[in-house]
Amino acid sequence: MMKLPILLTQEFNPYKMHLQGQYLIEASAGTGKTFTIVIVYLRLILGLYKPKLYSTPLTVQNILVVTFTEMAACDLYKRIVNSIQILLRACINGSSKYQMINILLSEIKDLMQAKKILLQAIKNIHKASIYTIHSFCQRILNLKSYDITHNVITIMNNELELYWIHQAITQFWHEHIQSLPMQIVKIFFKKFKTPKYLLQSILPFFYHYKHLNIKSNTYNIHFTKQFKHNINYINIMKKSWQLYYKNILHIIHDSDINKYLYNKRSLIKWITEINVWAITNTLDNSYPIKLKKFSQKNLILHSIKCPPKHILFTKIDIFLNKIVSLKHLILSQVVEYINNFIKIKKIKTRQISFDDLLNILLNRLNSTLGISIAQDIQKKYPVVLLDEFQDTSIEQYNIFQKIYLNNIHNSLLIYIGDPKQSIYAFRNADVFTYLQAKQKIQYCYTLQYNWRSSSTMTNSINNLFMNRSNPFLLKNIYFRPLKYIQEKYNYNLIIHNKIQPGITFWFDMHEDNNMCFKQKIAYICAKNIYETLLHDNYIIVNKKKKKINITDIVIIVRNKYEAYIIQKELIKFNILSIYLSEQNNIFQNLEAKELVLLLRAIAEPYNIKYVMCILNHSLFTTSLQNFDVDKKNNFLLKIMRQFSIYKGIWQQKGILYMLKYFFLKKNIFKKIDIICLYNTKQIKNILYIGEHIQTIFRQTTNINILIQWITKQIIYPNFKNILCLPKQYDENNHIRIMTIHQSKGLQFNIVWLPFIVCNFIDVINSEVIIYHDPITYEKNIDFHKKRESIQYALQESLSENLRLLYVSITRSIFTCNIGLANIQFHQHNKYYKYIKYFNALQYLLKNKNYDTNILYKNIKQFSTNDINLIILNCNMFTVNKIVTPHVLIYQYDFLEHNNNIPNKFNILEIMNFTKIKQIQYENKIYIKPIETFYFLQEQKKYTKKTQHNFLVGKNIGIFIHKILEKVITKYNNINDIIKKELLKNNIHISWNKMLINWINNIINKPLGTQQIILKQLAIEEYKQVEFEFYCTIKNNIHYIEFNNIIKKYDMISSNLSTIYFPEFKGFLNGMIDLVCIWNNKYYIIDYKTTWLGYNINYYNYKNIKNDICRNRYDVQYQLYTLALHKYLKNNMYHYNYNKHFGAVIYLYIRGINDNMKNKNGIWLHKPSIELIQKLDLLFK
Repeated sequence: MMKLPILLTQEFNPYKMHLQGQYLIEASAGTGKTFTIVIVYLRLILGLYKPKLYSTPLTVQNILVVTFTEMAACDLYKRIVNSIQILLRACINGSSKYQMINILLSEIKDLMQAKKILLQAIKNIHKASIYTIHSFCQRILNLKSYDITHNVITIMNNELELYWIHQAITQFWHEHIQSLPMQIVKIFFKKFKTPKYLLQSILPFFYHYKHLNIKSNTYNIHFTKQFKHNINYINIMKKSWQLYYKNILHIIHDSDINKYLYNKRSLIKWITEINVWAITNTLDNSYPIKLKKFSQKNLILHSIKCPPKHILFTKIDIFLNKIVSLKHLILSQVVEYINNFIKIKKIKTRQISFDDLLNILLNRLNSTLGISIAQDIQKKYPVVLLDEFQDTSIEQYNIFQKIYLNNIHNSLLIYIGDPKQSIYAFRNADVFTYLQAKQKIQYCYTLQYNWRSSSTMTNSINNLFMNRSNPFLLKNIYFRPLKYIQEKYNYNLIIHNKIQPGITFWFDMHEDNNMCFKQKIAYICAKNIYETLLHDNYIIVNKKKKKINITDIVIIVRNKYEAYIIQKELIKFNILSIYLSEQNNIFQNLEAKELVLLLRAIAEPYNIKYVMCILNHSLFTTSLQNFDVDKKNNFLLKIMRQFSIYKGIWQQKGILYMLKYFFLKKNIFKKIDIICLYNTKQIKNILYIGEHIQTIFRQTTNINILIQWITKQIIYPNFKNILCLPKQYDENNHIRIMTIHQSKGLQFNIVWLPFIVCNFIDVINSEVIIYHDPITYEKNIDFHKKRESIQYALQESLSENLRLLYVSITRSIFTCNIGLANIQFHQHNKYYKYIKYFNALQYLLKNKNYDTNILYKNIKQFSTNDINLIILNCNMFTVNKIVTPHVLIYQYDFLEHNNNIPNKFNILEIMNFTKIKQIQYENKIYIKPIETFYFLQEQKKYTKKTQHNFLVGKNIGIFIHKILEKVITKYNNINDIIKKELLKNNIHISWNKMLINWINNIINKPLGTQQIILKQLAIEEYKQVEFEFYCTIKNNIHYIEFNNIIKKYDMISSNLSTIYFPEFKGFLNGMIDLVCIWNNKYYIIDYKTTWLGYNINYYNYKNIKNDICRNRYDVQYQLYTLALHKYLKNNMYHYNYNKHFGAVIYLYIRGINDNMKNKNGIWLHKPSIELIQKLDLLFK
């Protein structure tokens, strides 16, 4: 392990330390940072801050405590108040049940005086100076003669600033881009099609811009002039290339340059490409990217001793330094423009942002009044405790340095933080500011004991991070092994009567695909939680047993997409879960958009455009019969009159009353209640928006202003200040899922990190690179993407991932479960030359070459009582009978009781096979983890592209269906169709040749005994692609009757479990891939892209039948056949099922190759006439 600086090995003793001067305390996770602040605070108010000497007690107003968030400030305030009360009781009683308070009590010489001081502190505690940095700055700026905010009416919200940014970008577009010559405009339009694209390009560095070190000032460079200069530079470069290029191949070959990169084949290819460019007319500012390969700097970089040298290489260097990218020019200028635009807006509206408070105070401290201001602040606050210092910004640090540095011996300034937990870079927190400050602070201390975690958990964290000498990659971020306190030795988690280790790695040795691993480990996680809750497992705390319950377990993820994956698997085990980090901005939901359409129609009830627009949305289920020629005018007039009534109610009684009237009391349909047509949860959300609007616009009668306000909330979403959806769950009955950032500062008994190994470094932004200088810690921006810039940026990203991993693991008290696999980084080859590791776990486990066996060997060495390794195997994915424990499937709450809402919400439902299948999952009649995983149990590396190693998944199924649909309709365009679909779906063009051959095999394959050939279905009337049907069902359908029929008359269904669905009536809906006529018979053809194995032999009759049983496709072909039967019976003269219906063909297309005699991949079945007749009667 790397040797630490001597001062960092000293522990900060909050009871004994001389409290004067400047200190830095690096407090690792769980080491009692808040406790240390509280003890120091108590010593200060008691006058015990100089050991063995009695000092003047400080008041709660004189001790400034600054923390990162309002929530942290509130929590700290409560802890301090509680501690003062406990200490006061101890002074009265002479002792306390808390040993830590007794230690402090022993230092007090005059208990009577201490009681008076503590009583006074409690009396004045509401005046305590516990602030966030912004509230502190605001308070200071409002003091005395240096009040500079008297002209400011309000502190602006983030929403307004975001709106101004949108305004500024649009104005810049009109003022600066549209007025440019057409040649330059074309260049911009290639890069940025609209102002929205331009905004997306600048946002990654917009908020960092003020702190960036930009080498060249581009703000005053004119686009047109620079364009002409660039044209001139390019023409000169072209002439130089044509003059010298013939000699460079020989020169490079004779040098000791890296011949692997600069081989003869590559060189000829690059030279040819540049030659083409050099002889063409210069119309724009583009040049071949390969030209950089021949710059003298690049050639030196890739040479050992004797690099190739030539005047052309030097001229290329000069050219690359001179030419200015118009794209980079516009990015830097638009940021400057936006900043100036917002600055002017703030002056005009007399508003400032929270970040402006920091800059204003810092500017005042740097002015001629700075010394006076600093002295006033020192006098008011002689002591400052800065919590969460690792999340500070450069402005915050400079403010306190300006105030206290010149008189530090008469003050106390304690910085408390942990650079290992610096994870809020997106909020302008900067770990490099911490590292810069650390170099300037003389006295640095640490805390040595982990008060949070059990002994096994503490040891396992130590072992994992001590595996690296520099576990957080950046210099000066150290890991120091912690000790556990004696009481934690008796903290144990017991599963199946065994003490669990601190960390358990769940290792999938056969998976290297990111998405497949996530799906598999999510299932393992859900199953493990289910079994933990189901059986008699418990936690031991100081020899006392406590049964594990659902609130003990937390799953930590990176984002809502990972949360969705895990929630889907938890549902399979009847386990409730809630994603606590969801930013449920109700204005980003579909209901908000539909509400705008509805309000527009009501505001202008006789505007046919608005009325027709809302009638086309899901808010209404309008029958097409109402738009028949003889009915349309009367129907629309009826709607308009009703909307006019709604408008009157809106104007008289407000929007909320009108919406309640619309949804709950009266609607424009007589037979069908709107509550049955629109999901009750959606109605509840609309009413919730209405309630919010009613509160804001209580005095407003202008309907158009209200509609404009809602539209603005939708178009300019601000997730920092959102209206959240109403809470519809009880956290105590759910597995909690949260992000790493939300979990920071919290602790949980059992933690799951299923996807942490999938968290790779951030790839380089396409526009710029932002990085910190490793020596000066200065923040830089690089538009040219130099090698060292890329390397530094990637190292910073990996370091942040390591810190995120550390924060995640240290949330755990007893155990942390981590998913592990040798996941391949999709841009490995591109970035391997810059950095050897792409995620945190691979770095800590030293798996540089991403080799599964090395990873297994390295992790195996950790296998002790503290760290356990579990290898995933096929048996873990088998389905056992689910016994519902004390948790139930989550169900949405309906609207509050209302007499006008019917009790049944299933009137006139649309039922289909997909919905029936989903109901089986939700009710655990049928579980399908086998299909998800069994074809992934083996792993095989392919060299040739085939249908067997082609991508899998729902989206790929849709992709193949689209191709077949278009090919069967337009066979002549097969090549173009496949190319367009590949590009549209972002699938690599290298699959094109394989797909053409595969699709040709499918459409030329003779199907079934009748030898149906899809290619020959060219005549329009012989086929119907994507045949969608709606069958009216007037009687209530019950699942028992349905099951009795299919089990009696279908051999496959008779051996399968009961299909469940709620009683319903309405419509039977579905979409058949292809209905065709062949030899005067009707056939149903359905394509299946299911992956069954590595070659066509896996697609035999037995395996296909098993897949049909697993997925209950028997119900699908029964419903499809019934629908076609009903259609033909009503539309065909003398229709006879046996005579006119051919069969159902399930085409498992991955099993089809160019061998026309091979029958694999084809499954043909004709349901019995008795089955169809009985179903026809049931679904009458």
